[in-house]
Amino acid sequence: MIVLVATLPLLILTVLGRALLGSWLAPGVFFALYWVAGLLLPILLSPSDAVGIGPLLWLEGAVVAVFVGALAGGGSRAIPLPAGRGRHAGELHVAFFVWATVACTVLGLGAGVLALVSAGYTVGALFSPDNLVAAAHVLSLARYSVLYRPPASSQALLVFAYAGPLFGGVVAAIKCRRSHAWIAAASLLPAVLITGTQTTKGSTFLAIVLWLSAYLATRLAFGRRELFTRRHMGVGVWAIGIVVVLFLASGLARLGSTNLLRVELEVLPSMKDAAVGYLPAFSHWFQGAGFDLHEPALGAYTFAGVFEALGVRARLGGLFTDFVTLSSGGTTNIYSLFRLLIEDFTPPGALALLILFGAVAGMVYDRVARGSVTALPLMVAFYATAIFSSISSLWAYNSILAALGVFSVGLAAAQWRGSGVLSPA
Repeated sequence: MIVLVATLPLLILTVLGRALLGSWLAPGVFFALYWVAGLLLPILLSPSDAVGIGPLLWLEGAVVAVFVGALAGGGSRAIPLPAGRGRHAGELHVAFFVWATVACTVLGLGAGVLALVSAGYTVGALFSPDNLVAAAHVLSLARYSVLYRPPASSQALLVFAYAGPLFGGVVAAIKCRRSHAWIAAASLLPAVLITGTQTTKGSTFLAIVLWLSAYLATRLAFGRRELFTRRHMGVGVWAIGIVVVLFLASGLARLGSTNLLRVELEVLPSMKDAAVGYLPAFSHWFQGAGFDLHEPALGAYTFAGVFEALGVRARLGGLFTDFVTLSSGGTTNIYSLFRLLIEDFTPPGALALLILFGAVAGMVYDRVARGSVTALPLMVAFYATAIFSSISSLWAYNSILAALGVFSVGLAAAQWRGSGVLSPA
């Protein structure tokens, strides 16, 4: 009960921020809203997992830091354009983004197919449940082997598996025909294929995060700041249902089984640990080592992929090798973005960096709300970082950084060709 009461100040801040800024999409409000849910859901769904008051207060301080930074950066000054501005231009040039989505989707499908073929299976395995489960089980075990290296061609195409949802999110926001909505949704298929063949639920989750971030940022640029619309809620319920079924199936495939009885006994508990385990894990780590004096890693965790590519520091699987045992008996090494920031910059440095993060987001929000295409990728990056923050750092994965690069180049090309969705007609 004390832990629940401790979350009330953050809830009050979120509601007041929404009333002050007029939108849930304002950076400080969006981040606070996400973490109100991020704190309450684990506490309510897994009450037997202890969460300390100290770690909880630090997390709330981190959210406040982003909120204050966003206000200082200009989030409170943002004056959105009238709803619908640029829609006629989008109708004229939506084809550019549709083709970008289709091209990235086709290329992205190759990532899952090549990984499957490299394991000795044929494409035909995709159409046989038994063979698909067997292949997924083999690839799932292989991923945890020190010697396993995915094909370079598959890794290269993985960039497009994530770039596709970015363009797909834009298409969903500017769609003119029903077929555009289907194309936007299909941009998630490469990530779904990877989840189906390798049981990596993170692939689909990341793709959804990028798709949703691009969708929200594009709507903001059109002056559409609504978040909890009837349509959004309806589609969201259906999407969550489909994703849960996919994740249950992939969990069963990871066990190399088609026995549905194992779903309740093994798969569901594992999914619950993965979904809400980050809060007790962070709490356990923070109480034991959060304020330990150590040499800051200066980005080696937050930007793990970049540091590994530069040869500065090898990236460990999952970033951390220390696991926390949860009340269910399961284990997790997911500690949220905040442990990475603390490891890299110490607790005070992490809070300072979060204020800066919020300030940049506030400035970007101000520009995008006024119709800036140039600032759109940065707005997308903010929303994606915020949504993924309960898991880890979005910036630790080179494929994501490369996908954002492809997306930025695509938007620049659209502007240069006069096909920008926000350019005047």
